[in-house]
Amino acid sequence: MTAITFETLRYFIFASVVIYFIYDYFDQKRVKDEREELIQLKTYEYVQKISLFCICLLATGYLLYPQMPTFVPLIVLVMTNMYSEILAKVYLRQKY
Repeated sequence: MTAITFETLRYFIFASVVIYFIYDYFDQKRVKDEREELIQLKTYEYVQKISLFCICLLATGYLLYPQMPTFVPLIVLVMTNMYSEILAKVYLRQKY
Protein backbone atom coordinates (compact mmCIF):
# COMPACT_ATOMS: atom_id res chain seq x y z
CA MET A 1 0.00 0.00 0.00
CA THR A 2 1.49 3.31 -1.02
CA ALA A 3 1.19 6.53 0.89
CA ILE A 4 -0.56 9.49 -0.64
CA THR A 5 2.07 11.81 -1.98
CA PHE A 6 1.93 15.56 -1.79
CA GLU A 7 1.73 15.71 -5.59
CA THR A 8 -1.38 13.50 -5.62
CA LEU A 9 -2.92 15.66 -2.92
CA ARG A 10 -2.29 18.78 -4.99
CA TYR A 11 -4.09 17.26 -7.99
CA PHE A 12 -7.01 16.23 -5.79
CA ILE A 13 -7.29 19.75 -4.37
CA PHE A 14 -7.12 21.31 -7.82
CA ALA A 15 -9.76 18.93 -9.18
CA SER A 16 -12.01 19.64 -6.19
CA VAL A 17 -11.78 23.39 -6.69
CA VAL A 18 -12.56 23.02 -10.40
CA ILE A 19 -15.56 20.79 -9.61
CA TYR A 20 -16.80 23.29 -7.04
CA PHE A 21 -16.57 26.26 -9.41
CA ILE A 22 -18.26 24.36 -12.24
CA TYR A 23 -21.08 23.35 -9.91
CA ASP A 24 -21.37 26.93 -8.62
CA TYR A 25 -21.47 28.30 -12.17
CA PHE A 26 -24.41 26.11 -13.11
CA ASP A 27 -26.05 26.68 -9.75
CA GLN A 28 -26.05 30.44 -10.33
CA LYS A 29 -28.06 29.93 -13.53
CA ARG A 30 -31.00 28.43 -11.62
CA VAL A 31 -34.15 30.48 -11.23
CA LYS A 32 -34.21 32.04 -7.78
CA ASP A 33 -37.57 31.56 -6.09
CA GLU A 34 -38.71 30.97 -2.51
CA ARG A 35 -37.90 27.28 -2.72
CA GLU A 36 -34.34 27.98 -3.83
CA GLU A 37 -33.92 30.57 -1.08
CA LEU A 38 -35.06 28.00 1.49
CA ILE A 39 -32.64 25.45 0.07
CA GLN A 40 -29.83 28.01 0.19
CA LEU A 41 -30.52 28.85 3.84
CA LYS A 42 -30.83 25.20 4.85
CA THR A 43 -27.61 24.43 2.97
CA TYR A 44 -25.71 27.07 4.90
CA GLU A 45 -27.14 25.70 8.14
CA TYR A 46 -25.91 22.18 7.29
CA VAL A 47 -22.51 23.46 6.16
CA GLN A 48 -22.09 25.40 9.39
CA LYS A 49 -22.93 22.38 11.54
CA ILE A 50 -20.69 20.04 9.56
CA SER A 51 -17.84 22.56 9.62
CA LEU A 52 -18.10 23.00 13.38
CA PHE A 53 -18.03 19.23 13.86
CA CYS A 54 -15.02 18.98 11.54
CA ILE A 55 -13.19 21.77 13.37
CA CYS A 56 -13.74 20.00 16.69
CA LEU A 57 -12.42 16.73 15.29
CA LEU A 58 -9.42 18.40 13.68
CA ALA A 59 -8.57 20.33 16.83
CA THR A 60 -8.74 17.14 18.87
CA GLY A 61 -6.58 15.34 16.34
CA TYR A 62 -4.07 18.17 16.32
CA LEU A 63 -3.90 18.16 20.12
CA LEU A 64 -3.30 14.40 20.17
CA TYR A 65 -0.81 14.47 17.27
CA PRO A 66 1.03 17.83 17.31
CA GLN A 67 3.57 16.52 14.77
CA MET A 68 0.82 16.52 12.12
CA PRO A 69 1.58 19.06 9.36
CA THR A 70 -0.58 22.15 9.75
CA PHE A 71 -1.75 22.10 6.14
CA VAL A 72 -3.61 18.82 6.68
CA PRO A 73 -6.36 20.27 8.94
CA LEU A 74 -6.70 23.27 6.66
CA ILE A 75 -7.10 21.16 3.55
CA VAL A 76 -9.59 18.85 5.26
CA LEU A 77 -11.64 21.83 6.45
CA VAL A 78 -11.74 23.45 3.02
CA MET A 79 -12.68 20.16 1.33
CA THR A 80 -15.37 19.58 3.95
CA ASN A 81 -16.89 22.99 3.29
CA MET A 82 -16.91 22.61 -0.47
CA TYR A 83 -18.29 19.08 -0.63
CA SER A 84 -20.81 19.53 2.17
CA GLU A 85 -22.27 22.53 0.34
CA ILE A 86 -22.62 20.59 -2.91
CA LEU A 87 -24.05 17.49 -1.24
CA ALA A 88 -26.44 19.47 0.96
CA LYS A 89 -27.86 21.29 -2.07
CA VAL A 90 -28.31 18.04 -3.97
CA TYR A 91 -29.99 16.42 -0.96
CA LEU A 92 -32.28 19.36 -0.24
CA ARG A 93 -33.34 19.72 -3.87
CA GLN A 94 -34.45 16.10 -3.83
CA LYS A 95 -36.18 16.56 -0.49
CA TYR A 96 -38.12 19.73 -1.36
